[in-house]
Amino acid sequence: MKKYLIAIGYILISFIILTFIVTLLNYFDVATNNTLKLIKIVVPIISMLLGSIYLGLKTDKKGYLEGIKLGIIMSFIFFIFSFLGLDKNLSFSRMIYYLIIIITSMLGGMIGISKKSLD
Repeated sequence: MKKYLIAIGYILISFIILTFIVTLLNYFDVATNNTLKLIKIVVPIISMLLGSIYLGLKTDKKGYLEGIKLGIIMSFIFFIFSFLGLDKNLSFSRMIYYLIIIITSMLGGMIGISKKSLD
């Protein structure tokens, strides 16, 4: 349980840092509107990848399974925030987004466990 909380902490910290960088790019008018739309999708994916790589480094075997668990947990958290806070309904594009989050987390867990085996 502790390793999941630390991985979620890594996800949230990287999410906040990347969002801050995107905000600075937007403030100084460096990024266009289309670029910001793309970055809005990429930032959570990068955050999930970093958190699940950490989780893969801390697990002993089956990094893909740990990544899937973390991806499902974070997808549920994202769903709760978007449903309660933003009043967004569940749509096909949101389901694809949550599936991408889970797959990214699974890949991060696999990368983390393979990096651990190389050391």
